[in-house]
Amino acid sequence: MQNLVSQSSQRTFSIVAGEGPNAINGLYQYKRDLSVSQSYSCASKIPKISDKVCGKAVAARVLLSECYLRLR
Repeated sequence: MQNLVSQSSQRTFSIVAGEGPNAINGLYQYKRDLSVSQSYSCASKIPKISDKVCGKAVAARVLLSECYLRLR
């Protein structure tokens, strides 16, 4: 998840970790009108929220007013 946060300067970023049936796909998107620092700020909130709401689940979706993360 930290890799997604570190790549948050891109409008849309996706990553695949692992292989085969154990692979996890991650997608991060943010609103077009955000600056890079605003995007990073939004992205950096997601891991804490995801851990609190989704626990250690493999699949998660977090939608904030400025950004979105999907893991599956």
